Amino acid sequence: MQNHPQLSVIVPCHNGVSTLPMLLESLEDQHLSVNAEVLLCDNGSTDDLRGFVRRWSSSVFDLRYVEASAHRGAAFARNRGISEARADKLAFCDADDAVGPVWMRSAIDALDAEPVVNGSALSVPADVFRSTNRLAEVREARLRHDVPGHLPLAGMGDVAPALMGGNFAAQRTYLVDLGGFDASMWRGGEDNDLSYRIAATGLKLRETEGMGILYRDPANLSSSLLKSFQHARSLALVCARHDAWSEARPYERHPLVTLARCAGSFGKMLLGKKQKDLASVASRASTALGLLDGLVRYTVFRRTPESQVSRGLVDEG
Repeated sequence: MQNHPQLSVIVPCHNGVSTLPMLLESLEDQHLSVNAEVLLCDNGSTDDLRGFVRRWSSSVFDLRYVEASAHRGAAFARNRGISEARADKLAFCDADDAVGPVWMRSAIDALDAEPVVNGSALSVPADVFRSTNRLAEVREARLRHDVPGHLPLAGMGDVAPALMGGNFAAQRTYLVDLGGFDASMWRGGEDNDLSYRIAATGLKLRETEGMGILYRDPANLSSSLLKSFQHARSLALVCARHDAWSEARPYERHPLVTLARCAGSFGKMLLGKKQKDLASVASRASTALGLLDGLVRYTVFRRTPESQVSRGLVDEG
């Protein structure tokens, strides 16, 4: 066990044993060696994650089990990882993704210059992950193999510069000083909240293409629509909590207006007056419904949950 690794990789896990092997194999298959540890933060799993950690053997990094079931959600699990990490530099990914060939080294080098950096992501069909060989081919062909020397400014996200909770890196002291993630956001949106708080400090968030990941497309349209709805509702919580409605890009038009336009587009498609693109219309409507649900829930009825920034940064395993 390394007492002071260069990098701690933090992975929130909820029943992720079936997908973790491909993630861990991609973390092992790095073109540039790194002294690292990987923390699997167990958020209420029922698939014997502890046993999986005992059975997995790696010569590349220390694999550690972290108990993180005291509170539901990836935000709390990540905070527990931050608390338990031994490295000064942290990188975050998800249990069902695969990282690129220079992901670890890119995180380390970027954090020499910046306190926090965003990564890059490429969506691929879910069936790519069903074959180790095919995943390796896509990973080698589509993700960067060299560590970039330039760190451009991150693009704009929903309400602040884009930061992916499942693919970014940060100096440990910086995250602790910020309070880590808001554990009240167990439904999602905790990365938007963190990015908003980072922007409020005046820091210009940057990104590195070297921290590339592959992630799975939603399995079907219904899964995609549900994800859009949940993402929009979580964004509404961020907006309500920080009074940031005017800054939210998806809220540039009131959701009721968007829903009316979607209904009009759908009608024109049925009448043959507009090219059919039902998936696109459904996606816009799903986002608008999520925003509307959040607007009513958090602004009209004022059911905004109390912030739990920093929960899990002390031992709550």
